[in-house]
Amino acid sequence: MHNIVFSGLQFSYATWLGPSSSEGFSEIQANYQVTGPDGYPRQGLCALVPGGKCPYGAWTPEPGNVDLGFAHDIQFVKDEFIHLGAAGLSLGDGAQNDLVQGCIFADISGNGLQLGGVDAPLAPIAEFTSGNHIENNLFRNVGAEYRGGIAIVVGYARDSIVAHNQIDQVPYAAISMG
Repeated sequence: MHNIVFSGLQFSYATWLGPSSSEGFSEIQANYQVTGPDGYPRQGLCALVPGGKCPYGAWTPEPGNVDLGFAHDIQFVKDEFIHLGAAGLSLGDGAQNDLVQGCIFADISGNGLQLGGVDAPLAPIAEFTSGNHIENNLFRNVGAEYRGGIAIVVGYARDSIVAHNQIDQVPYAAISMG
């Protein structure tokens, strides 16, 4: 997906039933989770255990209510992400030259905005999360139910700008990078 502008839209009233499933919600940090029947002895442990999954951040992120991977030149301008379960917006691995500007993220159960992932630190340049701008947004009451929630979570990314965002009422951290 590329070259699309979302402007003046409201994304609201979605839930996330994953924690109520047999999988549960085993959070590591920033609402990333250990998942699967053999997740606890292997996931994120790399070469420390036989059959460990590499790299160390091989954990599962919570889903985004709006979830885009490898999206290029996408703009979210003056949109609202309100009353949502899980994360509000996820611009996953390979997001390039995307813009999130003037948006409101409020009353979100998990993370507000997730950019990139934590499982591809050596992705080829053409697939690496880069050149994104997250500017002039309001984040309020993010992490409302899943208390490891962070307003802005940036995984492996380069040449991206996070600037001039107002962040209020978060239980854990405002911005997490890297």
